[in-house]
Amino acid sequence: MHIENVLWKWSLGKEKKTSKLSEAREVYEVAKWLIEEKKFKPECSYVLEKYKKLVELFEKPYTFKLKLSLTVKDEEKVPPWEKPVEELSEFFLERGLLMSIEPKKNKLFFFEEKPLP
Repeated sequence: MHIENVLWKWSLGKEKKTSKLSEAREVYEVAKWLIEEKKFKPECSYVLEKYKKLVELFEKPYTFKLKLSLTVKDEEKVPPWEKPVEELSEFFLERGLLMSIEPKKNKLFFFEEKPLP
């Protein structure tokens, strides 16, 4: 499942904002139905992050931050960064939580192959 980001390129005009918000509400309703009722799996953690933003926009849920520190014990076993992110996203979704990872300051981590210094 893929969720289109209808809020991207938010226009300054009031009519456009209302239109975009209306589109976002429709996407939210369909995505929520597919994920929660039909148990569809989003195709990746990026899609889950888009869904998380829609939930935050329309439901105003309780949100908290969790800081996670990882230590590389065996560099040979460290998978590409996308794999643990996908697995964490699925883990939290199965428990009723949506997650996103904040980018590192002054560094775009998604260009890294492994989460190594």
